[in-house]
Amino acid sequence: MGLAFDLSGGGRGSIHRLIRTTEGSGYVLQTIPGESGGNSKEVDRFVPAASLRGRIGLRRVKNELIFLSAEIPDGPLREIDRLPFAERTIRTLRVFAESGGSSTALDLRVSNMEIRAEEIASGVPRREQRSWGWLWTVVLAVSGALLFWVWRARRRNGGSPR
Repeated sequence: MGLAFDLSGGGRGSIHRLIRTTEGSGYVLQTIPGESGGNSKEVDRFVPAASLRGRIGLRRVKNELIFLSAEIPDGPLREIDRLPFAERTIRTLRVFAESGGSSTALDLRVSNMEIRAEEIASGVPRREQRSWGWLWTVVLAVSGALLFWVWRARRRNGGSPR
């Protein structure tokens, strides 16, 4: 079971809950910077966990992704790690399940999902929309100056065009 944030322009951050019999169970924490990730690089970490049930969470604060978990279904989420993450817009939140290549059935229950965001929108978020107000200001100012210049030229010539 896992949660992932997909960023605009590529990149993602995710937390996966793995149950393994031989290597031990735990969480895989991952950040992939994407195309405008700058100097940051892909990071993968494994955090061991004892229980087979619980809760997971992701939270982004500025340029960090905070990974959260609770070892019991009703327990409070606690921070298990932080990794660097891009400040670009999160385009998609994915909840996924994977059998890990096993031929057995996968049984998973997701309940009490909570999502908080600065803005939930389709299309281009307000924080990324380009404002064209400055262009209208320039057009109006140039038009006003041009009209003033024409008025002043006519006034100097006695109001008669040449």
